[in-house]
Amino acid sequence: MTSLDAAPGSMLEDLRARRAKAVERLHLDRPVPGLKPLTVRFRPLTVIELARIGKTYEGSTDPDANTNHDATVLATSCVAVWDRIDDRPPPADAPTFSSGLAERLGLEPDASATVVVRSLYLTDGDVISAAARVQRWSGFSIDEVDRDAQGN
Repeated sequence: MTSLDAAPGSMLEDLRARRAKAVERLHLDRPVPGLKPLTVRFRPLTVIELARIGKTYEGSTDPDANTNHDATVLATSCVAVWDRIDDRPPPADAPTFSSGLAERLGLEPDASATVVVRSLYLTDGDVISAAARVQRWSGFSIDEVDRDAQGN
C-alpha cells in the first residue's frame, strides 16, 4: 500500500490528524483490585486475537482453563503496568505481563504471561472480571471513540 501525500490544510491531512488523536485515546486504564494505585493499561483486542485465545483453550479438561483463558486475554491486551499517581500516563519503560514484571513479583524470570497475570491479580474472580471488562470494551471501543468525536 502506498501513502498519499496530504496537502497542508486538506481534508486528508485533517482525517489523518483526527485518526491519530483517536488512536492515542484507544486504551483502557484499570486499577488492579486491592493494589491501587497499581494500574494496567489495555489496548483493544482484535477478533483474530480473541479467536486465537479461544482456540488455545478449546476442549481443555484443565479445571483452570477458563481462568487461564481470561488471564491470556489480559496478558495479550496489556500495554503497561505501573503505579498511576496524579493521573500520569505510564512511563515508556513500564513492564507488561510478558516483559519484566515476573522478576518484580518474585517469580521465575521466564514465567509465562498467564502465570504473571494470575500472580498479580489477587483472586481468580478479579482475573475473570477484568477479562470480561476488556473483552466488552474491545468490542465497543471504536464506537465510543466515534461518539466522543461527535460530542455525544
